[in-house]
Amino acid sequence: MSIFIHFSEKKLFQIDLTNISVIKSKRTFVAVIFSILYPATVFSQSVDSIISNTRIKYSDTRKNISSYDTLFREVWDESTEGGEATAFYDGSNLRLIEVWLLGENFKERSEYYFDKGELLFVFETAFKYNRPFYFDSSMAVEYNDTAYDPAKTSIEENRYYFHNGKLIRWINNNQEAVDPGTENFSEAEKDILLFSGHIKNLFTKQN
Repeated sequence: MSIFIHFSEKKLFQIDLTNISVIKSKRTFVAVIFSILYPATVFSQSVDSIISNTRIKYSDTRKNISSYDTLFREVWDESTEGGEATAFYDGSNLRLIEVWLLGENFKERSEYYFDKGELLFVFETAFKYNRPFYFDSSMAVEYNDTAYDPAKTSIEENRYYFHNGKLIRWINNNQEAVDPGTENFSEAEKDILLFSGHIKNLFTKQN
């Protein structure tokens, strides 16, 4: 017989009870269970504390954004229609880089929040068009299709929390935490760190 223990991050532990006779007392059994549960509980509390602190810093940045100095850069080779990036500085301290990427079928805004040079939080908003933006009514008639309609644009949001260069939580468009053990989670971490570093370098190299 086995018991299964679930955690909020969708981790699953199995404890084999077929040899439960080796456990001498209920107190020992409780100690065994505690030794399994406690590290996971502490980790979860630690992540929640980090994210709570990140949200405070995010709110502080948004509250003071109008007082920050700004720098602007064009962004090429990332999308078919190009893009732009704006960096917000509190003195010499980089607080935020906002990036817009434009494509035929979408536009995307990504906000990269920093604290003392470290990436803290990324807020992505993707606007997906029903057709390419140039697909007007005459083209729709010609191709027997539907024209581009801004009212049919769908919006998808993702939130990524980082700590010490690692993605610690990803909240997807359904407001669900993505399992950190999945390949999608690992790929998101790698892609975001690579792109945020690239965008950051656009400003540090030209200041």
